[in-house]
This record gives sequence, structure tokens and C-alpha cells, in this order.
Amino acid sequence: MPYLHSIKLERQTFAFLKVGEIIGNNELNASNYKSRVESMGMMIHHNGLVSTLSILKNAKSDEDKLIYKHLAQWVHQKEVIGFTFNLPPDDLLTKILAITDSRVLLALTIEALALTDVMKEILKAEVYD
Repeated sequence: MPYLHSIKLERQTFAFLKVGEIIGNNELNASNYKSRVESMGMMIHHNGLVSTLSILKNAKSDEDKLIYKHLAQWVHQKEVIGFTFNLPPDDLLTKILAITDSRVLLALTIEALALTDVMKEILKAEVYD
């Protein structure tokens, strides 16, 4: 149980730091970022992780590209803190397209959903529309 607790704390810490960066960046609209993060769960459920990441990576808005970057950073950090997915060191979308094991893709999808849920809760408390 302590291991799961530490993963949860790592996720919350990561999300809190990223939200702090968004709020501190005057060039980004924190409210737009918040609304995009709030819709991430449904996007992943409806479109799947690969399609959602493709949409984010190729989006025109800075907020969408930043969400993609944050997810990529978390997956990279997550490999260091305990889960090794044996992914190539390329871009996140390239990594995920290289996955042949559906269990690994499911684990990454669950982790992406968990991270966006934590970010959504922190954004609700920190960003006022």
C-alpha cells in the first residue's frame, strides 16, 4: 500500500507544480487551460488515448499543446519512479504507437486519466473563472 500512496503523492505534486506554472505564466490563459483539462477525461473515454494525444499534439492552441507536454513529462517521470514500459525515447505519441501490449496501453490510459483528474481538481481550487 505505501507504494500506491507514493505514486498518488507523486502525481499530486507533479500536477500542483504544473498548475502553478500555468498560473504564473501571463502568456497563457489559465481559464482556457482549465476548461481543456476538464474535458480531457471525456476525450480519452470517447476517442481513446492515441486519438486524444494526436488531437492535442496537432492543436493550434497553446493550452492543448501544453497539456500534451505535461502528459509526456509525467509518462517520462513515471518511468523513473517505478513503472518501466520499455518505450522508445521518442515523442509520447510515437512511444504509445509502438506499444504492442494492450495491458501497457491500458495502464498508460489509466495513468493519463488519473493525472488529468488530479489536475482538474487543483485547477478548480486555484483558477477562478
